[in-house]
Amino acid sequence: MQPPPPKAPLAVHTFLKQQRDTRRAMIEALEAEITTLNGIHNAVFPHVTSLPSEMLAEIFSYLNNHHPGQRTTSDFSNAMAVCKKWRNVGCGVARFWTRIPLHNPNLLMASLERSRSLPL
Repeated sequence: MQPPPPKAPLAVHTFLKQQRDTRRAMIEALEAEITTLNGIHNAVFPHVTSLPSEMLAEIFSYLNNHHPGQRTTSDFSNAMAVCKKWRNVGCGVARFWTRIPLHNPNLLMASLERSRSLPL
């Protein structure tokens, strides 16, 4: 249980700063713990991270096919969220980024960058 905030303006400011700093420290500790757990997971399940980049690109090609109705747009995004290597492979294959999504400005800019010189 947290103490109630003090009444004086300077005391309130100090209290809020302490609370913010405490929460930031907690977040940093949790992020470090998540990084450690991800490393342990990758060590226990190496098959996820040991697939060759070329094989991942073929899998992503299947997920990122151009046939409507055979996948949801989240399949490719979910695959890219598995680990850093998978994200790097997915982001690094220019042909996956030639369809420009107009509904999401951030994804639009990423697609323009990642498609490189390929026709859109």
